[in-house]
Amino acid sequence: VTEVKEIDQPRNYIFFGAPGTGKSHQLNKLALGDDANPGLFAEENVRRVTFYPDYTYSQFVGCFRPFTKEGEIGYRYIPGPFLETYIEASLHPYKNYLLIIEELNRANPAAVFGDVFQLLDRDAYGASKYYVTVPMEMADCIQESLKELKDDEQADIENYF
Repeated sequence: VTEVKEIDQPRNYIFFGAPGTGKSHQLNKLALGDDANPGLFAEENVRRVTFYPDYTYSQFVGCFRPFTKEGEIGYRYIPGPFLETYIEASLHPYKNYLLIIEELNRANPAAVFGDVFQLLDRDAYGASKYYVTVPMEMADCIQESLKELKDDEQADIENYF
């Protein structure tokens, strides 16, 4: 088991400023590092999403979407960037994950986050102070991810929690 690198930074940052002032550049430098300093996250563990006026909860968290498999059309729950990051972080507790939201103010954050907003309030250990009830479809999506775990990944989760 690899120890997770302790991050002594706040868990939720909001960078604000006029366009073109280097907010995204500063976030990249902090997250991924540069020639002078290592970053806090592995590049494959960083997701970036850009909000825009019509961005929705379904896009951010997840929803049912059509898909084709072997010529058949069906529907399944497809996780959005938030749920993808949440699942990966939960399945690999000894790794650090980051979700960067660009242009937060362009969408309606209350509508995009929905009840997930409650999860941003954290205690000193990084655990959410509040719980949310998830729809059955989202719970099934998370459960499917758990079924795909290898034995060593399952052991990591059990040891961590």
